[in-house]
Amino acid sequence: MEKSTLEDTAVVAYLALRGHRFKPVKKYDGRIAFEVEGDIAHSLQEIYDNKPCPILDYIKSLKTVRGAIFSLKQAGGRQ
Repeated sequence: MEKSTLEDTAVVAYLALRGHRFKPVKKYDGRIAFEVEGDIAHSLQEIYDNKPCPILDYIKSLKTVRGAIFSLKQAGGRQ
């Protein structure tokens, strides 16, 4: 399974909305990044093409991504 590492929560939220699974990881500098599974090229192209998406679904996805950050920080980076 192909994995990509991204830091932008807005992009990760869109990718999650499109069905990509993600996992938060703590980087060596203490920042949080996300490992996103699958081939994300098509979904990234949708972002660059400004493809419309349901805003309430996107907001829910963004909250889930942000929640994953806080959960990882509370766990001390052990996930």
